[in-house]
Amino acid sequence: MKLQSKGSTQAAFWNFFKQLFGAGILALPHAFTQSGLVAGAILYLIAIVASICSMVLVIHCKHQAVLQLGGAEAEVASYPGLARHACGAVGFWGVTTIVCVLELAFCTGWVICASDSISIVTDSALSRAEIAWMLMPVIGALSCIRWLRQLWFLSLAGFLVYFVGVMGSSYYYIATQAPPHDAPELVVWDSLPQFFGTALYGLEAILMALPIEGSMENSQAAPAVIAGGTTLYGVLCLAFGMLCYSYGLAECGGKGSIITDCLPEGILTTITRIALAVSLVVGYPCILFPVTEICEGIILGTLVTPAKDEALLEERGEERDYEKSDLARASEEEGEEGLREGLRGGLQEGLQPPASKEMSQPQQDKVLQRCCIRFSEVALTCLAASAFKNFNVFTNVVGSLLIPLAGFVLPPVLHLLLMGGPRNIHPGLLLLDAALLALGVGVLVSGIASF
Repeated sequence: MKLQSKGSTQAAFWNFFKQLFGAGILALPHAFTQSGLVAGAILYLIAIVASICSMVLVIHCKHQAVLQLGGAEAEVASYPGLARHACGAVGFWGVTTIVCVLELAFCTGWVICASDSISIVTDSALSRAEIAWMLMPVIGALSCIRWLRQLWFLSLAGFLVYFVGVMGSSYYYIATQAPPHDAPELVVWDSLPQFFGTALYGLEAILMALPIEGSMENSQAAPAVIAGGTTLYGVLCLAFGMLCYSYGLAECGGKGSIITDCLPEGILTTITRIALAVSLVVGYPCILFPVTEICEGIILGTLVTPAKDEALLEERGEERDYEKSDLARASEEEGEEGLREGLRGGLQEGLQPPASKEMSQPQQDKVLQRCCIRFSEVALTCLAASAFKNFNVFTNVVGSLLIPLAGFVLPPVLHLLLMGGPRNIHPGLLLLDAALLALGVGVLVSGIASF
C-alpha cells in the first residue's frame, strides 16, 4: 500500500465538515413541528454541544490509551480498538456490533430518502417500499466495485447536492414564492424527545472522531477541528430548519416528511429530487464500507479479533509489539481516503488492484463471496427501508436509541475504565462523564417511552 503523509489541519476540517452533511438535514424542518421554534432551537444547541463533547472525549481517551501503551497508536486507532484496550474482548465485540448496526442504520436512511424522492418524481407510480426493493440490485452492484477508494469524489458531489441543491432551492422558494403563513408554534411539549432524536441523527459523528484525529499531522488540533466543524454545520442546519419551519416547509400535506417533499412542484424541485436520489444511491457503498470490512473479515476469517491476535502471539512465543499496522497507516492518509479508510478499520487485500489483469481461482472465489456478503447487507437495509415509510419516524428511532448509546453512554464508560475509576479523573472531566452518561441514559429512556 502506498503511504502518504498526514494531512493538514485545514484539510481535516474540510473533510470533517463535508462528511457531516447527510440525510439527517432532510428531516430537520419537519422535526420542528414536534418541538416548536424556541424549544427546538434550544434542544438543537444542546445537541451540538453534547455531540462535540462526546467526540472530544473519545479523542482524549485515545491520547490516554496511547500514553498507557508507551506511544503506540495502532492498537487504539479505531473505536473498537479503543474499547478493546479499555475492557478487552467484550468491549471490542460490543463496540464492533454497535458500529455495524449504526452504519447499517445510516445506509437504511439513505435508501428511505432515495425511495421517497423517486416516488414523488414518478408521481407515485410505485410505492416507496417497491422502489426500495428495485434499488437493491443497483446498490448491490455498486457495492461490489473493487476499488471503492476511487469514489472519494462522491462525498463532494453529495455535499453540493445538500448545500446547493436542497438548501439552495429551499431558500430560493422562501425568497420568491413563499405564501402567507401562520405564526409557528414556540413550544410543543408532547413530542420533544422525538425532535431531539432527529437532531442527534443529523449531528452525532462519533465514528468519525478517531479517523479525523489520526489523519492529522497536528493531532492536538483535532478537538478544535471537531468543535469548529460541528458548530459551523450545526448553525447552518439550525438556521435552515428554523426558516423552513417558519415559512411553512415543514408540513407536506401527506406527501412525506423530508424537505424536498414540501417544495413546490417545478423544474428546480424535480432536478433537486433527482440529484438527491442519485447522490444517495451512488454514495451508498462508501457508507456501507465499514460494515463490509467487518463482516467480510468475520466470515472470511481475515479479521484480527482479540482472541485470534493473542493466540497467534502465544503460538509464536512473542509479546505484543506495537509496530504500525494497516489500520494506523490508513488513518494517516491525508484527506478523503484517510477518513474513509479509518472508518472502515483497515484495508483488506482483496480490495487492492491486482498485480495482473487475470485473477486466480481462489481470488475469483473470494470476490464472489464478498459480493454475496455485500448483497446481503444491501438487502437487509432495503428490507428495513421498506418497513419505515416515514423518514422522520426512522430518524426518531435511530437518534433516540442507537446514537445515545454509541455517542453518550460508551465514551464516558470507556473513559472511566481507561483511567481506573473516578478517583483518577480530573473533576472537570468527571463532571463531563457524568453529564454525557446522564444525557445518554435520559435520551434512551425518554425515547423508549415515547414509542
